[in-house]
Amino acid sequence: MIQLDLGEAIGMERSEISKIENGKKNVEFNTMVRLAEALAVELSDFFTPVFKPR
Repeated sequence: MIQLDLGEAIGMERSEISKIENGKKNVEFNTMVRLAEALAVELSDFFTPVFKPR
């Protein structure tokens, strides 16, 4: 999903989605819930460490 589509799905501007992706904007809990729903993932997926082999 591209930023524009994601923004439309949760009622947020594409530029704000970009800021979130790049760590330049803090995200409120309610926004995180809407993001998880739009992306069809669990909210906990945002916090689960990703294993990266060396």
